[in-house]
Amino acid sequence: VNEMNTLVGCVSNDNVGNGFGTSNLGTGAFTNCVAQQNDQAGFFLSSSAMLTGCTARSNDDEGIRVGSASRVVDCNSSDNGNDGIRLFDDSFASGNNCEGNGRLVAAAGISASGIRNRIDNNNVVDNPIGVEVLGSRNVIIRNTASLNTTNYSIGAGNADAQVVAVGTGFILTNAWANLAY
Repeated sequence: VNEMNTLVGCVSNDNVGNGFGTSNLGTGAFTNCVAQQNDQAGFFLSSSAMLTGCTARSNDDEGIRVGSASRVVDCNSSDNGNDGIRLFDDSFASGNNCEGNGRLVAAAGISASGIRNRIDNNNVVDNPIGVEVLGSRNVIIRNTASLNTTNYSIGAGNADAQVVAVGTGFILTNAWANLAY
């Protein structure tokens, strides 16, 4: 995949390497694509990638790994060997569902190792770590996490909303809160 491609409804299954991507970290726009059971990452993309409505499942490395200035929106990433979604710098992840990732190594549903990422309105369930932020100057708001070994692991220097543990009949007074249930 070179920098300018747009793929819609494509499937990449059971490859020896990455599902989508090239050795030089191809980029582009991916809509409703599926990467499953690949020996490396499902999507391994460079900067300015855009994934919308994609599915990454049962890949041996990350489900979705994007370079800087990328968008991952409304995607499902499940049962991958490493992180469900990995962000680096200046990226946006929203509306994603990440479940059961980290089956080969202790990993996160969503991991951000860089700076200035926005992790907003995602659901992370049954991962070793729900949301992991190793970098600084990231924004982490309105996410939900459940049944992760650690729901939120946020490093210093980030703008992360309060984590609220919720139960039956809860009343939320902070619309930006990250929830644990």
